[in-house]
Amino acid sequence: METIYINRCLVCLLLAISAFAACKKPDSNPPGSSLREKFIGTWKLTRSIDDTNNNSTIDSTDITTIMDSFQVIVKLNADGSASSSTIFTGANPSLFTWSLANKDTCINLLQNGTNTLNTQIIIHAPDTYFVVKDTLGGTRKWETFVKQ
Repeated sequence: METIYINRCLVCLLLAISAFAACKKPDSNPPGSSLREKFIGTWKLTRSIDDTNNNSTIDSTDITTIMDSFQVIVKLNADGSASSSTIFTGANPSLFTWSLANKDTCINLLQNGTNTLNTQIIIHAPDTYFVVKDTLGGTRKWETFVKQ
């Protein structure tokens, strides 16, 4: 009787191990979800943090929430072209190209006509928003963009 019980336990254990071994961990980057593809689309600037006193600490006075009446809309296209529009001022859109760099840790923005390169460090980039640190001119500025 005891032998039958041990054999059943061994069979159950082998079945459990087989089932566990058959499980496959899903890809961490399934097709269509690369970082570059996440950036493609229309984004709205919602917050700007500017460390004006250069103390490397985000103080409450450093944070600016962007009002709805002042909209900065950035459109990043799949072909690498992009545009930025400031709706409050009604200015013509700025045209530029974009690409990821440094093993996808930075986004390069190259303004058309002036060839001014602005490299921004990607701080956080889930699906619905991203945070970048602006490095142009040695500033300490972080910006948050929300997908539209």
